[in-house]
Amino acid sequence: MIKDLMQAVMTKYNSSDGDDLRAENTGGLWFTEAKQNVGEPYTIFTWNASTPTDQLGGQTDRFEQAEVTFDIYSENKNGGLEVTSIAGKLMTLYDWSTLTLPDDTSFTFMAMRRENTSSVQYLDGKVWTISLSYIIWYGW
Repeated sequence: MIKDLMQAVMTKYNSSDGDDLRAENTGGLWFTEAKQNVGEPYTIFTWNASTPTDQLGGQTDRFEQAEVTFDIYSENKNGGLEVTSIAGKLMTLYDWSTLTLPDDTSFTFMAMRRENTSSVQYLDGKVWTISLSYIIWYGW
């Protein structure tokens, strides 16, 4: 399940729809943590939780929702503007989007909705950051 969700997020990011985001987010999109010495700016996304909802009919006809957070980082002098701009492009790509399902999944749909956007922060006088949280619905 987690692998399928993360693969679907990466497929969307690497699609032609993600060209503008990738052009500005030059350090890439990483699951859980970025590799050492990655260029900046970069984005990390994490899977936070999953909640089953069996209201639709039990084990074979249900949906779940997962929470995913994107954290954007920059150490550049104008990093506050940079992370805000990248956040806007990330919202354009993922807000209310439908995700491409992996071929080997049992899911019948995946869709995303943004739940929260944090304020821009300047951590330790070195790193600019902003976070965006999304809910991903998936079902089978």
